[in-house]
Amino acid sequence: LFLKQVKMMNKKSNSLLAIQMGDEKALLITQKIRLLGSNMTQATCDMSTSTLSSSLSDSESTPDDQMTLQEQANLLKHYPSNSFWDFYLEPKVSQGNLSLPFQSESRPFLKYLIWIPISSLAVMACVTHFLLPWLLDKGCFSFVEAFVRDNLIPNRPGTMILVVILFITAIVVDIFTDLWTFCMLIRGRRRRHLPKHIPRLVHGVIVCNYKEPLEVLRATISSISLNTLASNTVVVLACENRDEHADQVFKALFSEFHSSFRNFIKTTHQLQPGEIAGKSSNENYACRQLYQTLVEDEGLDPFQVMVTTCDADSLFDYVFLEQVEAEYCRMPNGSRFIYNSPINTYRNVPKCHWLVKAFEIRRCQYDLFSGLSFRPAQSNYSLTLGFVHELNFWDPSNTSEDLHSTVKAMAMTGKGSEVVVRVWSLILNDSVTSFLDRWVQAKRHMWGIEEVAFCLSLFPVVRITTWLGIISRVGSQMFGVCIPTWLWIAFRPVREVFFSLQGETQYYIIFFYCGVI
Repeated sequence: LFLKQVKMMNKKSNSLLAIQMGDEKALLITQKIRLLGSNMTQATCDMSTSTLSSSLSDSESTPDDQMTLQEQANLLKHYPSNSFWDFYLEPKVSQGNLSLPFQSESRPFLKYLIWIPISSLAVMACVTHFLLPWLLDKGCFSFVEAFVRDNLIPNRPGTMILVVILFITAIVVDIFTDLWTFCMLIRGRRRRHLPKHIPRLVHGVIVCNYKEPLEVLRATISSISLNTLASNTVVVLACENRDEHADQVFKALFSEFHSSFRNFIKTTHQLQPGEIAGKSSNENYACRQLYQTLVEDEGLDPFQVMVTTCDADSLFDYVFLEQVEAEYCRMPNGSRFIYNSPINTYRNVPKCHWLVKAFEIRRCQYDLFSGLSFRPAQSNYSLTLGFVHELNFWDPSNTSEDLHSTVKAMAMTGKGSEVVVRVWSLILNDSVTSFLDRWVQAKRHMWGIEEVAFCLSLFPVVRITTWLGIISRVGSQMFGVCIPTWLWIAFRPVREVFFSLQGETQYYIIFFYCGVI
């Protein structure tokens, strides 16, 4: 029974049985099985189980210990064998970064996510085509007009004052938020006084590159070299082995900028089975090489190394690294946070298609002027190398690596939205220019729906309050795009109900709605 349960580790992806057996060698072996993941063959699984069996037999255990193991094995007979019950009802013991599932393990949940927008549309259709007409025929909306006629119209001055107060309050809140944002942006352009009693961080900047023009990479590396902390920075040019010009580009950049940095290195990632080509798999390999260089070879404390991952077309302000370290120093313990800067793609906006231009302006404005609310990490962000190691670096089977890193950080620390710290130093990126390229980019962005499936797979791993906070934020962000609230207006019965009301009632509904929003 014990060996049979260990063979099931390949599918269940946990070390529950080994932990319950209380054997340390069994736990180490099953952790290795866990890391092999879905690429493990049956022969490998059989070999691992035979090794586990020999480890148990060779272990120095007394007959009483063997009896204890046998008793525990007998208890396992009462455990539900259904994988659903094992997954949802069996409490898991924390194993650090091994506690978090891989993105590939959550993909079975994707087939169920389609039912969420379908059910939302079904509810909207039932309400608008059956419930609303029935209520309208029964005269159930007459109480709205009666309320307006008996309470609002006789007290029209007071009602108008209330509406004006709502409008003024909304405007004042917006003005305050904008002024506060402008103050933070001004502060983000200035030098920061870093405390002298705290040792300076070593910075690592990973520039993900795949067949990018030399001019684009030169501008990015140049902006990093102009940073005030460039001399204490290790720049990693993360390349793919499919890029035949990578060596030539790196040699040109190295000869021009290597003297400006602590070190300037190049990594070459080769796509492995099960990995997805993209930024996540590339930076995962590059950061592991950086960890080996700085921690294993040089002996640095990984929590004293701040890693910034960025796109190949990123232009940094000269105080960016200083601003990141200043925010790190402001925390009582800043080693387990994600430091995120607002996105900004205004550099080539005039060259964009007019629809792309409108979308990018709206996207940048929304991300920039929502500093008081939660925003996940996007494109360019920073975190300590030790925290990256605890998160098991980046998932090479993932597409939306920025949102995925945010979710993993929230799950690992239990901090919720507070795990993302805003850094008010803008990083300039280029936007796609053509409408077709924007369509391709939008389809890639919508792969973030995978994060909802990943959140579902986190249920047995994190506490229920943390899980509810994660699933509500990620779910609302992804499904809010699919089923917007204004879609109710598209249904004809909703418009019929609205226009069946008197003009005075329509007037008050619109004003109160606009005032509250």
